[in-house]
Amino acid sequence: MSSWRESEYPGGLAHACELETSVYLYLDEGNVRKDRIKSGNVSFNSESSPFNYVDLMGAGPATIVSWTSSYSDSCVLGAAELATAEKGKRAYDEAVKQLTSLVSWFKERPKDKRQDRHRVPPTMPMPWGQRSL
Repeated sequence: MSSWRESEYPGGLAHACELETSVYLYLDEGNVRKDRIKSGNVSFNSESSPFNYVDLMGAGPATIVSWTSSYSDSCVLGAAELATAEKGKRAYDEAVKQLTSLVSWFKERPKDKRQDRHRVPPTMPMPWGQRSL
C-alpha cells in the first residue's frame, strides 16, 4: 500500500475511499458511477486526537463508535477521488496473495482441542446446534 497510497493518514482510507473505490474500478469499472466519485472526511480525524481517529490501516486506541452520519456528511470516508483501477488491481492481487497464504497456513495447523472448563454444568441449552463435550 505504501507504494501507491496517496491519501493522508489517518482518514484517507475508511469507506468508499481511495482503496475501496480503486478495487471497484478494477473489478467492475463499467458499473462505477464515476461522475459521483467524491472524497469525504471523517470529522473527528481533523481533531488530531491521539485516541480517536479512523483509517483502514489503523484506528485510535479509544475510537468512539457512533452513527456514521454524526461524523460524515456523505458517508464517504476517505479520498475516493484518488482512486484508480491500477491501484485496485494492485490491492486486489495483494489481497488474493494474502488470503491464499492464510488458507494454506490454516489448512495445515492442528485443530484446536476444546475442553470443558465449567465447574458446574450449564443449565442453558447449547446454542447453534453445538454438542456438549
